[in-house]
Amino acid sequence: MSLFQELDERINYVAAKVIHLGDQLESVNTPRARAVEAQKLMNYFAEFLSPGPLLAQIFTDKGQIDEAADIIQKLHLIAQELPSGKFEKAKKKIASKYDEIERSLIEEFVKAHRSADIGRMKEIATILSHFKGYSQCVDAFIEQSQM
Repeated sequence: MSLFQELDERINYVAAKVIHLGDQLESVNTPRARAVEAQKLMNYFAEFLSPGPLLAQIFTDKGQIDEAADIIQKLHLIAQELPSGKFEKAKKKIASKYDEIERSLIEEFVKAHRSADIGRMKEIATILSHFKGYSQCVDAFIEQSQM
């Protein structure tokens, strides 16, 4: 057997092992990532359950509106599944924050449009597409563009 053939077989063997290890790591990491995301959402939900204003920086810092929109969208979907009564105050706080973030995104979209920042407009439109008032935003944009 030539040295090159032996080396080639060894490389193929190592490559197969690396691929196998990568698959194993991925199968462990995916559920872990979902668990981390679920825990993060539960922590944010707990903040909506507590009385008083929201303290999480993600909901108070306008610079994190994209991340806040993602979280409030998920919390809004979760809140719709919860029974009223015990969770009514939290559901109202989530709905209020949802509306506030949606309005902020629309305002930011208008600013981006005025400054002709097409990239940012696209980012915001993608985020807004998950919100209930998306079609109203599109209608308002078309109306403003025709003026």
